[in-house]
Formats: sequence, structure tokens, C-alpha cells
Amino acid sequence: MKPPAVSILVPTYNRAALLPRVVPAWLALSPDAELWLLDDASTDNTAELARRLAAEHPRLHYLRSAHRVGAPAQRNKGILRARAPWILFGEDDAVPAEDYYTQLAACAERGGADVIAGRLLQEGRPPPAGKPFPCVDPQGLNTSYDGEADADVAFPLLHALALIRTELARLLGFDEGYRGNAHREESDFFLRAWEHGARILCCPHTSAVHLALAEGGFGRRQPDWRYRAWLVANHWRFVSRRRASLEKLAPGSTRPTAALHYGARVTWDGLRQSSAQHLPRAHPLVRALWRRLQTPQQLPLWLASLPLRALALAARQAHPRRPFPKTVDSIVVLSLDQLGDLVRNTALLQALARGFPAARITLLLAPASLPLAPCLPISCECVTVEAPWHEPGRHAPRQLPATLLRLAERSWDLAVGLRFGEPWEALLLSCLRARYRVGVDSAQLGFGLDRRVPYHADEGPETAPRERFLDALGLPGPLPPPRLRVPPLAASRASTMLADLPRPWIAVHPGARAPERRLPAAQLGPLLSSLQPLGSCVLLGPDPGNAAQPQLDLRAQTNLPELCAVLAQADLAVTMDSGPMHLAAALGRPVLALYGPSEPARSAPRCDSLRVVQAHQGSLQNLPMRALVEAASALLTGRPPRLCDAALPPYAHMPGRTPHPRADPRGHSHGEDEPRAEARPPEDWAQTPAYLLGVDLYNQGFYWEAHEAWEALWHAHGHHGEQADFLKALIQTSAAQLKRCLQQSRGTRIHAQRSHAALSALRDRVGPHFMGIELDAFLAQHRDWFQREAKTFPYLRPRTLRNPPPEPPAANSAGRS
Repeated sequence: MKPPAVSILVPTYNRAALLPRVVPAWLALSPDAELWLLDDASTDNTAELARRLAAEHPRLHYLRSAHRVGAPAQRNKGILRARAPWILFGEDDAVPAEDYYTQLAACAERGGADVIAGRLLQEGRPPPAGKPFPCVDPQGLNTSYDGEADADVAFPLLHALALIRTELARLLGFDEGYRGNAHREESDFFLRAWEHGARILCCPHTSAVHLALAEGGFGRRQPDWRYRAWLVANHWRFVSRRRASLEKLAPGSTRPTAALHYGARVTWDGLRQSSAQHLPRAHPLVRALWRRLQTPQQLPLWLASLPLRALALAARQAHPRRPFPKTVDSIVVLSLDQLGDLVRNTALLQALARGFPAARITLLLAPASLPLAPCLPISCECVTVEAPWHEPGRHAPRQLPATLLRLAERSWDLAVGLRFGEPWEALLLSCLRARYRVGVDSAQLGFGLDRRVPYHADEGPETAPRERFLDALGLPGPLPPPRLRVPPLAASRASTMLADLPRPWIAVHPGARAPERRLPAAQLGPLLSSLQPLGSCVLLGPDPGNAAQPQLDLRAQTNLPELCAVLAQADLAVTMDSGPMHLAAALGRPVLALYGPSEPARSAPRCDSLRVVQAHQGSLQNLPMRALVEAASALLTGRPPRLCDAALPPYAHMPGRTPHPRADPRGHSHGEDEPRAEARPPEDWAQTPAYLLGVDLYNQGFYWEAHEAWEALWHAHGHHGEQADFLKALIQTSAAQLKRCLQQSRGTRIHAQRSHAALSALRDRVGPHFMGIELDAFLAQHRDWFQREAKTFPYLRPRTLRNPPPEPPAANSAGRS
């Protein structure tokens, strides 16, 4: 029998939930590879799952220990059983790129290397731009492999996912004296190989992704103090045994102070993770103090506010809760937020106007937001209030006391604070003369609040629970979507400016308040060049003084109402994570949002006509232009109508670029149950929610989410039969689209060919129509799209009751029968 080209060794322990995702990824690296799954006496259903995977994949070999021996001993067992000249060490919580093995093998051939490893990324954590590869901290010997390099780098301290010659691995072996789940054992192994004269290289042309799962991802960083003690003990063992070599590589790393620093950092990490586990059950004051300790620059201001909080608590205990006023004739709303938050708050303004139609509403807002007043969806009085605490280091303006005195002369029936988690804004709300006050109280110590809206600052300011205000105010739901209106004069001026411009119009706003969220000047020209074949580009925002030439340049020529008017008439708005993104969404326009380091789950508007494109590694210098153009083209050409009313996720998951939807606490589906579906006959497809949701997600560009929805229905049908084959083909089509967005050509080609072959075989069996889909038309678009012969996206367009096919003409009884 022909020996394999490479032996892949993957030790595992209690990771049954990850194996269906990890094992196929390692096996897909090479058709001539064998994989050894080394089970360290797992207590979950790893054995049952591994045997089932071994039955499906003949190249998978399963080896289980009778008792716990540790990861180093498991690797040594695999080294003795490896039959290939090369060994690739894997892990059960990492997924390699499709070309990981081929790139490492090519690096070994051109550089004569004995040990090679690629880049190691962490899912949901984009590295900063310009970071070197690899990078080591001499004080704590903390290495990272997510940076950038132009050529191979000689570096002996590799991570565990490395390719090594089998004879060298058998000569050295792993030190089984490292305790626990092992730590530093791979560094000790590779450093001993370097001492033996082996050539060790880091290859920057390929990468693997460490999964960010809460249960064991990133090296099982659970708050287990015995595990923390093992980390410190293993680190000391490594430093003491390899002292001479470490002093050459990282001078000062073997000093006692460095070891103490490492132990302190491990202890601090354990405290932080213990706090993340137990903090939600702690008192709000304890949670607030812990957050300030992690951000020392905010600690003095928070300590200065403690007397105000104590006074508020005393006032709250002394005065009983007042009843809600029977009649509300005047309302004051405090919304000292930035532009995007004010646009979001228009939903609550509409709810107040709907719930109290006879009341006069006064809106207190920041001076920068005052020009938006003519565009608000309700008629209200707007008063500006400068809040010096919004800009740290800025002294209180002189007009603030005069403004407070002027407001104190007036009285209202109801005061609503749409966002205040800080005592200074609570103090401002308490200065207003109101019969009843409602607001957010993150520390449960707010000033004079008669009704408090529950809110924890851990949720983040962008995700403030505005829906909870409806219950606090006794208003009927649901909360209306944010809306803006365009003043007639601004609309007329925008029509004049856009009159000679051919359609479609693409409004591009590259600016943002935060510098890290602005589009770099060097990227503006390539962005406009990519979008101009799709339509006429209109450049908006402040004038940065670069040489980009759109079809129409309106930078520094429009005020805020005119900006709204231009956005309202555009066929597509391309913005950053900024206020104009919320303006365009509130005006009902399709929005293409470009995100860098910020998180779409926290700040993206909730609307169906939104597509988010996340920059590589969180840097807007690395915008994926191909995915950007495809998203813009899909928004311009129009998608099929929605089939169900389920809300779309705030972002489309891209593995390695965005937080994992379920495993990452920042994910859009974190904490939710796995999707389940009920099997129905194919003629009842219009009454199958999972199928309709998958079609909607696919058509809207949520390929990972569509895969998950269809997979639940595929499991419900038992993986066999015509419906199961059809769903599997759709899953493969969605996977091909996802690989295409990730620019993985090999994966795109493989999944596209498999899905096209499965759909063609199904068409021969069931005919041209199945579950509402015209198979012939979809197959033609599918082939042209993935072979790059057409720009028409292969949408799924099932015939639904919302758009039924035209009725055939009735037969004339007097004519032909």
C-alpha cells in the first residue's frame, strides 16, 4: 500500500462539539494524508463521534488512551505510528486554510527547512495592521503569529500547528513532564530542534484559525485555578531548562522578575475571567468598580461621582415612588448623543408622539445634532445643551449654567432620558422640573427617577434597550423603525445638484468621527474606481483634500438636511460606521457599510437593505474590493422579495473576520438555541419556515447563516431522499458563495461543482420544478456565475403567494375545447 505523504496528528480531549468542524478541515489539506485522532480519555461522546467519523473517512485513525496522560504523551504516541516522511501537528480547536499543507511543503522545499509553521489567527479578533510576523514579548515570552511579512522568517519559537520531518520528531519527542493540558511543551520541542541544528521557518503565505469557542477555544482559558497553576509551573520548567537558548533569542526573559511578571499576568487573566463568570450576579456598584479598574483613565471621574450616587440613594430611600401622571401635556426628552444615536432615538420619539398625541415635546440635544432638527419625524421644540463630560479634558462652557437656569424656569409633565448611564447626565435630568422622570439607570442609583429602565453597561451604548422604554412608559408596541423626513427646500436643492448625473446614483461618504473608522485617503481612489462601473458616484462629507475624482464631488457643499436629501435620492449609499450610515438607513435607502475595527453587532442599523463588508484584520487599509463590489452590485440590481418576516442578523459571518455568531459572546446569535426544523413534504415548501428563512438569508448575502438554517432541515429529513439531496445542494451553493467572498478559489470551485452536479442529477429525477424553484434557470445562472461568465447573481426565486404566477387565459366554451 502506498504510504501517505503527510501524517496529521490531532490530540483531543472533551471537544466532541468541535470535531465535526475540525476533522474534515484537516483531512481536506491533502488527498494523500492520514489523520490520527489521539483521544486523551475524553469523558464526553468523543469516542462515539470519532468512530462515526472514521467510518465516513477511511484516512482517519482513532486512538484512545485508557486514562489521562496529557497532550505531550499523546503526540509521542502519534509520532511512533506516523507512516509519512512529514508530520503535521494539528489541534482540535483550530481550522487550517485549504492551502496550509501545500504552502508549508513549498516553503520547506525552497528554504530547505526541517520545521515550518504558518500564521495563526484567532477567530473574531482581527490583528492590528502593520504588526510584524512573528512577534515575541521578551518579558513574558508571549508570542503571536497574526502579523504580516513579505518573505519566510527564521524563528525557532513556533506554535503547535507546524510541519516537521518525521525522523527529527522521533529523535526529539515531546517532554511529558509538562503538566495539565500542556503549555510551553511545543516551544520546548521546537527550541530543542533549533539547538540540534534544525532549520525552522515561519511561512506568511498561509494561515490557520484558532476557534473562539467559549468552551475550550483559545487554549481552554476557563477560570480554573489549578489550570492557572499548571501554566506557571510549565513556564518555569521551560525557562529553567532552556535558559541558555532563551537568553540568545530574548535577553532578559529568564530573569526572576520576568517569571514574576508572567505569574502576575496569568493571575490577572484568571481574575478577569472569573469576574466575567460571576460579575453578572454581583451588585451593580461592584460591576461598575471592576470596569473602572480595567480602564484606569476613567477611575478618577468615577470616584468623584460617588458622592452624587450616595446622595441619589438617600433621596431614593427618602421619597416614595410617585404615580404616573394621569394627563401628559408636555414632555422633555434628553438625547445628548452623537448623530447616529439620535437617529436611532427617532424610533422612541415616534412612539412618544403616538402614545401622547396631545403632548408638546421638547428635545434636548447636542449642538452638533441641531441641524438635523428639520428632518426629525415629529414636530418638536429643539434646545441645545453642551455636555462637557462627553469630551474628557474639555472645561465646562460658560453657557451651560445659563442653559440650566433657563430650563429650570420651565416645567414638564414627563421627562425622559433616552441614554444616561453616567451620574452627570442623571444630574442634568434631575435639574429639569418634571412631575415624572423615566430613564436608564445602569448603577441603580439614578437621581430622582420615578421609573427605571433596566440596563447594564456591559451591553454597550450602541445596544441600549430602547424597546424597554415602551414598558416603562406604558406605551403599546412594537417600537417603530427609525425614520427621517427630507425638508422640501433641501430636496429641491439636491434634485438640482443631481439633475445632470446619469443613474444609478451611488452616494459615497468616507468620513467618520473616530479616525480609525474613516476611510484612508489612499483607499478612496480604488473604492471609487471599483464602484464607477456600477453607477455614478457622488462623493459626500468633509473635504480631505485628496485627488479622488468622482462623477460629482459634493464634499463640504451640503449641510445636514441637504446631505439627507442626497442620500434619500441615491440608489445606494456607501458609508463607514458613522452617522451617515444611520441617516441612509432611516431614509429607507440600501446601505453598504464598510467596517474596520468596530463590531457590526453593536452599531449596525436593523434593516433589510443593509450589507456589511468587514475589512481584513480590522484595518480599513485592507478592504476586500471584490466582496465590496459584489455586495454593491447585489444591492443595486435588486433582490427577490422577502419570504418570511424573521429579522435578519446585524452582520453576515465571515470566518476569521467576524465574531462567531454562536460561540463568541459578541456574536449575533450568542446564547440562542441551535436551529431546529420539522420535516414536511416538498409540496408544502411554502409552509416550511426553515426553508423560507434559508432562502431569505441566501438572497440577502448571509451565506453562513443560510447554511445553518438549511442544515437543520437537512437533519430533519434524515440526510436521504430528494428533499435532503436538494437541501444539501443548496448548502453547498451557500458554502461556495462564502468561499468566494473569502477569496478561496479552490474551495469555491469544489463546492460549486458539487452543488451543480447534485442539482443537475436532481433535475433529471424530479423534473424542472422543485420546492418552488425553476431548476433550469437556476442551474444556468449558477454555472455562469461561478465560471465568471456573467454578472447576474444566482438568486433563489421561488413562486410564493406574495407574487403568484399569472393566471392562464380561460378557455372559451364556444370555441376550441
